[in-house]
Amino acid sequence: FRRRYWSGLYITKAIEVMHRRILGRPTFGRWEINAYFDTAARQGFYGVVDAMLNSQEYNEAFGEDTVPYERFITAGDRNARRVPGLKRAFQAGDYAEPAGLRPTVPSPQALRTTGDLVQRNLPGRTNVIVGSWSAQISGGAMAAPAKPAAAEGPGSIRQAPAPSRRWRPSAPDLGRTTSFISAPTPATGFQVGAGLWRASVGDGRSAVLPTEPTAAMAAALRPGRPQGFSRRASLNRPVQLGRAASESQVQEAIEATYKQLLNRVPFAAERLGDSESQFRNQQLTVAEFVGQLATSDLFQQRLNRMAPLRAASAAYLALLGRAAQPQEVSQFLAIRANRGQGAALETLLNSQEFAEVFGQNTVPYIRGLATANGQPLTTVNRTAALYAGNAGLNPSPKGAI
Repeated sequence: FRRRYWSGLYITKAIEVMHRRILGRPTFGRWEINAYFDTAARQGFYGVVDAMLNSQEYNEAFGEDTVPYERFITAGDRNARRVPGLKRAFQAGDYAEPAGLRPTVPSPQALRTTGDLVQRNLPGRTNVIVGSWSAQISGGAMAAPAKPAAAEGPGSIRQAPAPSRRWRPSAPDLGRTTSFISAPTPATGFQVGAGLWRASVGDGRSAVLPTEPTAAMAAALRPGRPQGFSRRASLNRPVQLGRAASESQVQEAIEATYKQLLNRVPFAAERLGDSESQFRNQQLTVAEFVGQLATSDLFQQRLNRMAPLRAASAAYLALLGRAAQPQEVSQFLAIRANRGQGAALETLLNSQEFAEVFGQNTVPYIRGLATANGQPLTTVNRTAALYAGNAGLNPSPKGAI
């Protein structure tokens, strides 16, 4: 019984099959199987069998003198028993005794440190590790690293091995102008030949001519188009629409308005069909079309899903193209609380700043990244922090406002 219903099955299936064989019915839910998990973990196979035999259900159904029988047959059981292929005779030899547990291999108790992995030149170490160095001489001389004896070496890593050079003189290249540097007087056995030499001894750095301190600033502020004051590449160009506009220009203005206020292009079912038709027939100006979209359910739902401070920042970025100042946020939230969100948006659309910057024929755009008269520098920094680019959400949903 243990080999057939316990050893070869996973725990959930084993408990389910044993429950059917001992108590005569299948489990009614996962909660019955879960009730035996703790017993199976603590006492194993024999604990699960004892728990089923000592249960109140077994005592009431079979008692002490009745052999357990199948008390509940499901429709699936009845159909399965009609299939001849599923009526397999019991063969005890098919269920082999599983092998014992694998032997526990004791882990090594020796202490391993970084010194076992990275060899170092320490005092008293017999095996000395010596690095290599190379030298390049413009006159054609070549230098080879020294090969100290195996038994010799520095006593510490701070003492570098004394290099030795072998020279092969050759005629210097006089076809090009070279700034010659006077070679030092040999003090440690160096023999200097004719020509310029430059040594590189294992430090990974190469000799580079120094530049002027103001060279980087001069390159950044080149005359004509300074790099530090160029337009940000992710910013869209202002879209203006005149009276004699073509269909492509009208469509461009409509798409730019949707992207500015909604941060996306809406679906066909979400578009303002009547307002777009009036805008194409020149019955609405750009400012009036922006007002229609700002008071629509699409823009209202976008602001309603945000926190109050984030909603005020999103409204200023969408309609005025810049971040709001603290007093402007307070005024927007006060109007929103007293008169509603639509009245707060109408205040921005009817403001003098909107009329002076965009007028009647310009689609609102992000303009707060540049300085303007009457705007503090903190507004520029705040706009740059809230602007997430064309592919992002403005303002970004991450971070505090």
